[in-house]
Amino acid sequence: MQRRRTMPDFMREPQFWFSVITAVVAIYGAGVSTYMLVEKRRESKFDLVVSGSFGFLTGPRGLSAQMIIITVANRGQRGVIVNAPALRLPNGRTLVSIYPTGDVTFA
Repeated sequence: MQRRRTMPDFMREPQFWFSVITAVVAIYGAGVSTYMLVEKRRESKFDLVVSGSFGFLTGPRGLSAQMIIITVANRGQRGVIVNAPALRLPNGRTLVSIYPTGDVTFA
């Protein structure tokens, strides 16, 4: 003889299902709130990516002397001002270009 499976008595109460639905909605709300907090913090930060390489500038008179090319990109949402670019040397001193060239102006 097979036993028929039935729900436990506590699952038949409407209060149980009300509690389950409330818990699910609360967990969903906490997840959305956490996501919004992380996004808001990410928006308020700046995220700079700096890269450097050696290269040449080209022009009507041919190639220039070898130069260090510094590229700065802002992946964040917050505005950033890049002042004169410089290289920090291993001995702690700083090397600044006297005549920076490029398609930007430095403040």
